[in-house]
Amino acid sequence: MAEIKEKTKEAVRSRFNWLIWPVAIIGLIAAGIYGYQRLQFDEAHIVTDNAQVQGQLIKILAPERGWLNTVSVFENQPVTEGTILGELENQYYQLEVERAQAKLNALQARKGTSGTKDGSGLAQAKLATAQANLEVVQAQLSEAQSTAKQSTAQLQRMQSNKISQTFVQSQLDMAQGSADQANARLLTLQKEAYAAQQEVQEAMAGAQLLDYNIEEAKAELAQAQLNLSSTEIKSPINGHIAQLKVNPGTMVEQGQYLMTVVSDDDKWLVANIKETLFERIYLGDKVDVTIDAFPGTDFKGVVASLAPAAGNQFSIIPRNAASGNFIKVEALIPVVIRFTEPLSDIEKLVPGMSAEVTISVDAKRKWEPVIDPSKPLKASPAKDSNKAASSAPPETPTPIPSTPTASVKPTNTATPVNIATPVKTAKPVDTATPVSAEPAPPPANVDTANAH
Repeated sequence: MAEIKEKTKEAVRSRFNWLIWPVAIIGLIAAGIYGYQRLQFDEAHIVTDNAQVQGQLIKILAPERGWLNTVSVFENQPVTEGTILGELENQYYQLEVERAQAKLNALQARKGTSGTKDGSGLAQAKLATAQANLEVVQAQLSEAQSTAKQSTAQLQRMQSNKISQTFVQSQLDMAQGSADQANARLLTLQKEAYAAQQEVQEAMAGAQLLDYNIEEAKAELAQAQLNLSSTEIKSPINGHIAQLKVNPGTMVEQGQYLMTVVSDDDKWLVANIKETLFERIYLGDKVDVTIDAFPGTDFKGVVASLAPAAGNQFSIIPRNAASGNFIKVEALIPVVIRFTEPLSDIEKLVPGMSAEVTISVDAKRKWEPVIDPSKPLKASPAKDSNKAASSAPPETPTPIPSTPTASVKPTNTATPVNIATPVKTAKPVDTATPVSAEPAPPPANVDTANAH
């Protein structure tokens, strides 16, 4: 009986030994296939779970100082662009608008541009009076000039040799008096004309200054109206209310935080990639996204932009690499991913949700460090190699060095000029000697009496 049991154990042991080798070989083959596939997957993909959904979070601040009369929204309420979120007390700003409007009306009334049919105004009336006075004085001045000219001509004729013998001395005295009186009136009217011109210029300057004052009053009115309109706090975007911090009747200061509006329209993803994998990522790479809150929905996206600096550069307390207790830590670089599909499910995403991203990369291409976000998304170099070769700029020829080498003998193309030898130029003019404006004296043999 014992022999039978021993033979049975040996048979089972031999059968087990015969089966273990095929199983081990199959296991090794399966592990090799899995490892090869995993290696191929890792070369063509970058996977990380350090990613979060981001969105626009607009902080609403108090535009002015005052009492908060009403708060028209509540926490988590959906709002649209332009929805009134609250109102500040506006009595003071309403009075400022009325004061600015009254100042503008007064200035326009002074100028005559307040909307009256005849356009009457103090400045315009003063300018019109000065212009009319100037026209009258100019007419009188023209008449006086004509009279003075006639009197002077008559006096000159009477003083000539032929006429002075036939007229008596009294007539000469009368003509002289008339000429003197006409010249005196002419001088007086010239002074009056100058004064009238000054009045016109003063009136025009006053009108121009009034125009400047009107423009200033319009600006003050616009500022007052803007301050009045800012008492209505409106939503700048479509979204939901979050972190409502105030209640009606609260005294708020200018710039005080009131609430936040979370946008419903713009959502994106930020994935923090290790610096050792960053060189493999290109703009336009396709991304598979899995949101932890929606495990059954597969989101698609593309790499939209690459951060210009690692995340640790923007920390409040930056890491000091020069300290004595330095520990090397692998840096993480943010990568922005834009969703492409399904667009209908993007509205369900909330900023701050965690996600896992799988970026499809090309292991054969080389990284380009300079990325211009204003240009369209860059495709794979393997696909557009012919196009890139055809559109590449021509090579710039290597410049020839200015200093001649020993093997190249320079050719003299022009006769060298000895700059040490002074060049003869025209005799300079002595500008210090003043030039006389008087004509040169005539020669000694010219009779100056008969020259004319």
